[in-house]
Amino acid sequence: MNSFPDQAGASAEPPDRITVIANAAQVGDFLNQLIHPDRGRPYRLRPAQVAIRRLLERIGNPQQDLKIIHIAGSKGKGTTALLTEAILTQTGRRVGTFTSPHLQDWRERFRLDGRTVDEPRFVAAFERLRPEVGDLQMRHPDTPLGFFDVATAAALLLFKEAGVDYAIVEAGLGGLLDATNIVQPCVTCITQVDLEHTEQLGHTIAAIARHKAGIIKPGVPVIVGALPPSATQVITDQAARVQAPLVRLNRTVRLRTQIRRDLGTDLWFNGVDLEIHARLPMPGRHLARNAALAIACVQQLGFEPDALRQAIPPALAHARLPGRSEILCRQPWVLVDAAHTRQSVRALADVVNRLPAQRKHLLLGLCQDKRPALLGPALLAAFDSITVTRADSPRAWPPESLADALRSLPASSPAGSSRIRAIADPCLAAQTLHACLTADDLLCVAGSVYLAGALRPLLNRLCAMH
Repeated sequence: MNSFPDQAGASAEPPDRITVIANAAQVGDFLNQLIHPDRGRPYRLRPAQVAIRRLLERIGNPQQDLKIIHIAGSKGKGTTALLTEAILTQTGRRVGTFTSPHLQDWRERFRLDGRTVDEPRFVAAFERLRPEVGDLQMRHPDTPLGFFDVATAAALLLFKEAGVDYAIVEAGLGGLLDATNIVQPCVTCITQVDLEHTEQLGHTIAAIARHKAGIIKPGVPVIVGALPPSATQVITDQAARVQAPLVRLNRTVRLRTQIRRDLGTDLWFNGVDLEIHARLPMPGRHLARNAALAIACVQQLGFEPDALRQAIPPALAHARLPGRSEILCRQPWVLVDAAHTRQSVRALADVVNRLPAQRKHLLLGLCQDKRPALLGPALLAAFDSITVTRADSPRAWPPESLADALRSLPASSPAGSSRIRAIADPCLAAQTLHACLTADDLLCVAGSVYLAGALRPLLNRLCAMH
C-alpha cells in the first residue's frame, strides 16, 4: 500500500468502473482514486457537505442512530479520540472510533472496541458504498465525493451495523466545512488551535478558530483545551450564541502533571464532582492535557463518578498512542512523533529535553504549508543535528530548500550550517542516522504523519537488530 496514501493523485480509472471490492487492498485503491490532486480548491469552493449528505441518505443516514463524540483541533484530536476510546472501552461500552490520517494502513482509521476493524467488516462497508458512489459521481459531477466523504460514511455505516454504544469521530480538516460535521453529537471537543492548513482555513488564529467552532451545536456540551486568547474568544462567543455548555481546561477543569523518572506521565484531574489521579505510560505534558480532555468528554456522558474513578486509571495506564511521543527503543533512543505545528513542536522539544541522551538527532520532513520560521527555532534548540528528508509527495518541502530555510534562521548560527543536512530518501536517511548512533544517542523522526508512518516499520526492525 502507498506509504503516503492521502497525497496520491487521482487515478485514470474512475471509481465507478471498479466492479467489486473484495479485499482491503482494493479498498485502498478505491479511496486513492477519490483523492483530488488539488483537494484544497474543492474544499473551499464546493457547497459544504452536500456530497456526503447525498451519500448518507442513500444508505439510511446511519449517523442519526449513533451517540457521537465529535473532536476537532489543530493537534491532539487523534490522541484525545484514542484516550476517550480507552476510557469508554474500560467501562464496558462498545465503542467505534474514526480517526485520520493513518500511519501505515487505511484500516487504522476505523476501530471497534479499541482494535483496528477486521478486514471482512471493512471490505463489506466499502462494497456497500461502491455502487452508490459511482452513481452519485455520474449524477452530480459538479459536487464530487472525495475520499474523506466516503471514508466518513463508511465509518458511520460500520459503527451503526456494529451496534456501538458510542462513536468517536475525529474531524479531518477544520470543522465547519468538514465532512464529519454532518453528525449531531452528544459532546463536542476542540483540543487546540494553531496555524495550520492556512490556505484552506485562513491565515490567523481567529480565522482557524472559526472553522473549529463550526462543530459546536446548540445545547451540546463543548470541551475546550488551553487555547490562544483570540481562539478562546471566538469559541466562547460561538458557544454562548448557541447556548452550548462550555467546559474549559484550566478553568472548569484543572490539571496538574509530572513526568516520572521512568518517563511515564502522572496527571491529577480535578473537575466538577470528579478528582482522578492516573498515569500515562509515555512522556508528555501535552498528552496529559489530551487525557484531561478525554476524561471531561466522558464525564459529560452521564457516568457515575465512582464508575469513572474505577475505569480511568487502568484505561490510561495501558493506552497506546502510535506515532505520538512513541519511544520505539532505548540504548539508543528512537522516538517517533508526528509534530508539525508550533504547539506540537514545542511539546516534542519538551519531551526530548527530558530524555537522558547525550546527542540528539532529528530526522525531519514537512509539507510545504508548514513554515520553518515558526517550527525551526524550537527544533534547533532541542537537537544537536537535523537531517531533512522528503515527508510526502507531491506536497513536501524539497529537502535542500527546507535545509536552506532552517540554515537561514538565527537559531542555527551557533553551530553553523554543518549540523543541518539533506538526504532526500527517507529510508536511506533513517538507516544512515541509525547506523551512527551510540547507546547514549537519540534519533527522533518528526514533522509529518506520513513520514512517521512510512519509517515506523523500518525503525522497529532496526531497533530489533541493534
